[in-house]
Amino acid sequence: AVVLAGFMLGIALGAHWGGGLAERGRDPLRRYALLELGLGAYALGAPWLLASLTRLPGALFTIAAAGTAVRYGAALAAITGPCLLMGASLPLLLRSLTPPGVSLGEQVGLAYGANTLGAAGGAVAGAFWAVPTFGVWGCSALGALGSALAAALALGAARLRWGVVHGRLRG
Repeated sequence: AVVLAGFMLGIALGAHWGGGLAERGRDPLRRYALLELGLGAYALGAPWLLASLTRLPGALFTIAAAGTAVRYGAALAAITGPCLLMGASLPLLLRSLTPPGVSLGEQVGLAYGANTLGAAGGAVAGAFWAVPTFGVWGCSALGALGSALAAALALGAARLRWGVVHGRLRG
C-alpha cells in the first residue's frame, strides 16, 4: 500500500508540477534532461537508501506504533521523490515535442499510453530478467545509465533545436 501510494502521489504531484514548468519555461527539453539526471542519481543511491530504511535507529522504534509510522513515512518519502521527477518529466517532454499550433491535448493520450506500456514492460523485464541477471545494484546502475543517456540525447536535441531556431547551425 505504501509503495502504491508513494508512486501515485509522486506521479500526480510531478505531472502537476511538470505541467506548470512546461508552460512557463522557455526550454522544456533542458528541464527534462535535468530531471533525468536527477533520476539517474537517485537510481545510483536507491539500493543503499532502501536498505538503510531497514536499519533505522532502534531508538525510533521504542513505541511500536511510532516505529511503524516512521518506517512507513520514510518508505513513502523514498518512493515519492523519484516518482515526482518521473511524473514531471512527461509533460516537459510532451511540450518540447509538440509542434507549434498543435494542441498538447492531442498528444497526451498517445504519450501516456506509450509510457504506461513501457513502464509495464519494464516492470516485467526487471522482475523476470534484469534483477535475476544483473542483481539489484546492477539494475540500479543500468537505470542510472539509461537516465544519463536520455539526458544526453535531450540536451543534444535542445542544442540542435536552438541552433536551428537561431540560425547558428553549422553544416
